[in-house]
Amino acid sequence: MNERPFPPADSSEEISALIKTLLAAEQRLVELTAGEVDSIADSEGRTFLLRRAQEEQRHNEAVQQAATARRERMLSTALSAMSDFAQIYDRECRILFVNQPLLNLWGLTLEAVLGKNFSELGYPPELAGRLHRQLRAVFETGQSLTAETSYTNPAGQMGYYEYIFSPALAADGTVDFVVGSTRDISERKHANDSLRASEERFRQVVESIREVFYIVDVATNHVSYVSPSYNEIWGQTPEKLYANADHFAENIYAEDRERYLRSAREKQLAGTYDETFRIVRPDRTLRWIHSKAFPVRNAAGEIYRIVGIAEDITERKTFEDQIFRAQRLESIGMLAAGITHDLNNVLAPIAMVAPLLRTATTSPRDLRLLETLERCAERGAGLVRQILSFAHGIGGEPRLVQVKHLLRDIIGVVTETFPKSIVFEEKFPAELWPIRANPTQIHQVLLNLCVNARDAMPKGGTLTVRAENCVLDAKAAAAIEGATPGAWLVLHVEDTGTGIPPEVLARIWDPFFTTKTTDKGTGLGLSTARGIVASHGGFITLETKLGRGTTFRVYLPAAEGAASAADVVRPLPAVRGHGELILIVDDEQSIREVAETILTRSGYRVITARDGVEAMARFATHATDVALIITDLDMPLLDGTALASAIRRLDPTKKILAMSGLGSTSRLQNERTKAFVSGFLAKPFTVDALLEKVAPLLASNTHSS
Repeated sequence: MNERPFPPADSSEEISALIKTLLAAEQRLVELTAGEVDSIADSEGRTFLLRRAQEEQRHNEAVQQAATARRERMLSTALSAMSDFAQIYDRECRILFVNQPLLNLWGLTLEAVLGKNFSELGYPPELAGRLHRQLRAVFETGQSLTAETSYTNPAGQMGYYEYIFSPALAADGTVDFVVGSTRDISERKHANDSLRASEERFRQVVESIREVFYIVDVATNHVSYVSPSYNEIWGQTPEKLYANADHFAENIYAEDRERYLRSAREKQLAGTYDETFRIVRPDRTLRWIHSKAFPVRNAAGEIYRIVGIAEDITERKTFEDQIFRAQRLESIGMLAAGITHDLNNVLAPIAMVAPLLRTATTSPRDLRLLETLERCAERGAGLVRQILSFAHGIGGEPRLVQVKHLLRDIIGVVTETFPKSIVFEEKFPAELWPIRANPTQIHQVLLNLCVNARDAMPKGGTLTVRAENCVLDAKAAAAIEGATPGAWLVLHVEDTGTGIPPEVLARIWDPFFTTKTTDKGTGLGLSTARGIVASHGGFITLETKLGRGTTFRVYLPAAEGAASAADVVRPLPAVRGHGELILIVDDEQSIREVAETILTRSGYRVITARDGVEAMARFATHATDVALIITDLDMPLLDGTALASAIRRLDPTKKILAMSGLGSTSRLQNERTKAFVSGFLAKPFTVDALLEKVAPLLASNTHSS
């Protein structure tokens, strides 16, 4: 190829004229015969013929040059019309040709670049050296080469080129020259980089979230992607799903599988799929799964993929179940509060009438019956207090308690209600230190531990309840978690049951945790017991061995200096009135009548009212004489708090004793109630409890007057 610019393109008419001249000359040579040539003997004839041959040769050369020029112009025009950059290099890696787009990019003319190499054109040394080595390789191997390179445009933006070096072979098979084609792939490269970045962000998101993300091809039902969380939640690798999408349904809990399959068929393509179901892991544990799926459409609007997400909601379901249980317990508590109020109103007359009847009989048999009646009434009152403790977390004020009495009660419950296959043993000395405690709550702790022991022995065994006095010094206390030096009463509840597995042992104190079915346990027994003991300043320890049983030890602080006082029965004070007028207000007629009888026999005068409205009328009539108002807090029309408030506005000095079957703590938490009452009497109450509350209040009236 000539190292000069291509001549300008001729017109098509010129090319046609040259071709016609060439054809005429060729025809003339054909027409000359050998005889004609021989007849031209003279030198003039030979000179003429030679001149004609030279003219025809010049014509032929002109035609060939014109054809070559035309081909070069056509090639130049075609290469210049390309958007890609075209180059031709010789064996010295010098430029033989560059098309116009590349010249425009460089801002140079063809004459300025012809015969130049990469370094002479100002290429960076590293790039120039690399291109030179690549060109030499193409010349030596005769194989095409494709590569990429980057550049920085004047705006400072990174761009990319893809170039191809292709060899042009000579007749002898060697490489004559190399044709280069360069394309700006910056847009594609940036798009690919953006796509890769997007894919990387997608990967980071779906592989870092706890939920499982999946993609299913609709046409083939092939799972094309499952995020790594599948392994953590399902306990299996995604490869099984990649091999067979139906493997997903095989892991679904049998009771949920048909519903899942039906929903998947009907709702996934419609975009309404939203299901909760259970799966069975390889370790046979159940997990709750919440899954959503959505259809993906192509440009034609056809659904070709299903994308979905599945999350493990086992903890949330467990928490929801706990909330539902708590709500049920709250409802039971509200119901229990109403029931206990009515029960206390029923038990109150029984508890008060029995002592009155004792003074009217001397028959030993009748006295025993009255004693039984009093004991049953007290036990019923204790059960009511226990119900209130469950419902509202209350159970009366702590007092000195001899635990042996509670133990005897527990023995009665166990022997009467537990299966006969369980043998009960008791071991406690006669002289046990008393504790300052809520007896109902300690009773609840012991009963909960005994019930747990019973459940740990489904095939029978031995249940032992022991109690002992214990003094812990500093060394002994340091060896027991939660202990401090001092005197303790220790209660042991031992069984010979199955023992507690390590995985269960770590959670036995958690509220609502239970190994029982929902119809047999709430998981509150041990957590409640531990909370009660802690509120009394104590702690619980346990020892367990699989297959050999469990021992719970309840440590309760012994009451200081009360060892003898707990067993002393104090004589009841002989409380006598002096004709003071007492107004009794209660909507239960039996309570009004029995309380009136007790107070009248004790030297008081009594008037009664069945509700707050009637009480206000009676008080208005006897306002000067009434020394004390005893009123129930829960009454129709006008309750005890409103009545007390109204009386105090009329006479701030009047003493008011409040009564309630709902316990003192919950009622007196009402600041409004506390502001108007002088004392509180919890139903059911005994004769002595009533008189002991009344006497001090009337005595304060006497002192103030």
